Amino acid sequence: MACCGLALAASLSAQNFTLLQTNGSASAAGLVISGDALYGTTPGTVFKLQTNGTGYTVLHVFPSEANIRAGLVLSGNTLYGITRGGVGHTNGTIFSLNTDGTGFTNLHILARNEGAGARAGLLLSGNRLYGAGQAGGIFNRGTLFALNTDGTGFTNLHHFNSTDGEAPSGTLVQSDGVLYGTTYAAGASGAGNIFKINTDGTGFTVLHDFIGGSTTNAGGTPFAGLILSGSLLYGVTTYAGINDSGTIFRMNTDGSGFRHLRQFQGTNGAHSKASLLLRGSTLFGTTATGGSNDNGTVFCIQTDGSGFTNLHHFSGPPYPYGWTQNSDGANPYTDLILVGNRLYGTTQNGGSTGGGTVFSLSLPIPQLKIASSGTNVVLKWPANSPGFSLESSTSFDSPWSATMPVTLDPAPVSRPFVECLSGLATREVIEPDVFQHFFGPNADAA
Repeated sequence: MACCGLALAASLSAQNFTLLQTNGSASAAGLVISGDALYGTTPGTVFKLQTNGTGYTVLHVFPSEANIRAGLVLSGNTLYGITRGGVGHTNGTIFSLNTDGTGFTNLHILARNEGAGARAGLLLSGNRLYGAGQAGGIFNRGTLFALNTDGTGFTNLHHFNSTDGEAPSGTLVQSDGVLYGTTYAAGASGAGNIFKINTDGTGFTVLHDFIGGSTTNAGGTPFAGLILSGSLLYGVTTYAGINDSGTIFRMNTDGSGFRHLRQFQGTNGAHSKASLLLRGSTLFGTTATGGSNDNGTVFCIQTDGSGFTNLHHFSGPPYPYGWTQNSDGANPYTDLILVGNRLYGTTQNGGSTGGGTVFSLSLPIPQLKIASSGTNVVLKWPANSPGFSLESSTSFDSPWSATMPVTLDPAPVSRPFVECLSGLATREVIEPDVFQHFFGPNADAA
């Protein structure tokens, strides 16, 4: 609601699961969106689907050996991706494809010493693509690499050697010329680590070594990449922790302040393999197993670790990591995307064919109610609205009055009209003149 100087600043609370497509192709990668079109990969194809579930189209078919496990990155009308293998290309290839399915190009065919078996998607920054080989390299422990979007300028940024980590499996993130990522194995305790490296390949540093184990401070084998917000990194571990089910964590980009925000316990999800998604102060994610039927979940949690909520439990029968048929899918391995108030994702298994699904989850928007109470204005906001907050204005000058139904006095009010209301059921705001500006002197309560 634009009037009253209020703006909704995020989103959440789930319902309305929609099955968009049962593609039957075991997608292990997330989606990208352009307009009303979703783009994704299966182990052997690149596909397109409208956000309403219609228009499923295969844009490109790979040889069966391609075994794509990474999602796409989109720039303009061009999609970029990476395969794990292929006929004559056993280490994988980096490719581009137009969004209409034309112009497929192998930008670079990976040699074993450059990297192999990629599960991490590519990161696009300017005209450079950054990626990771889960295996290969000088020590056969995985690599980091970069190349230009036209396929030129390929260079290895780092060769993992086990002591500094092994098997980077998550997509990199970048800020101010620094790349951040995770390794799935090895490192100081054998449970993987978090690292940083400059985009030119200098300055490789291990920021945190996971310790593994089942204590409350444990966590290990992060299969997913990180997300970055300011100076904070957020991520998940796939194993370790309570019941060996994995954790959600955050850490400063300098390696300090590591903290587990949540321990998965099986019933609320387990074994997350997907990077988190941040919207406002809410993190969204998926678990590959666990939940009510042991087929995985969609969840959310606040960035301070509060408000953990399971938004969806994928239905039975339970058959983790296997071929199971159900109504909505099973074992979501992949990152979510959020458009408006709707989450989109994929599952590797389940659905009517047992071979995976594309789905969406709508997140209903809580209603702000404005009412009069004598000479006061009362704002009512649902206390259980994780992911939403109210923003306020301390004055009603021209930027605000331009969106109001009446012209307000541009002189600043003596104090904020609305303070932070997130998490409060009701709050009275003593500004009688403001209410009359909007609703008139004889307005009734809303």
